Amino acid sequence: MNGLINSGLYSTNGAFKAATTLVRGQFVTPTYIGKTCAAPGTDALGDVYFVDNHIDTPEELAIADRDFVVKAGTFVENRKLQMGCTFTTTSLEAAIGTYAVGGVVMISAAGKLKANLAGLFQATIKEVITNYDGEAALKCIVTAV
Repeated sequence: MNGLINSGLYSTNGAFKAATTLVRGQFVTPTYIGKTCAAPGTDALGDVYFVDNHIDTPEELAIADRDFVVKAGTFVENRKLQMGCTFTTTSLEAAIGTYAVGGVVMISAAGKLKANLAGLFQATIKEVITNYDGEAALKCIVTAV
């Protein structure tokens, strides 16, 4: 899986460690007591962050972007996306044919985009990408936080 922030405003919180293995482009929720973060575990939550860690050590340079993971116990570069922020991710709950330009997505329990407008965090699909580094992806704009 892979993802990136295309443009727009976001705040950064790097104080949380990964509770489990995470991937760039996945959404997570923080646990403030233990200072960890993981997939939300429940659909439609609003306090979600976009995982935006980058390859930054010599050992990681040989890893393809789509294969890069954030190991448990590693600090996570969490981005709190604001209204109007655009992002692209391959972290999808369903097959790419399920999504259409103009559709609304929310964050699923697994931290993936899910076609549904019941979530507190919502984004509108701007582009359906069939091949983004070998995977299907969505480019979205945040419309509710």
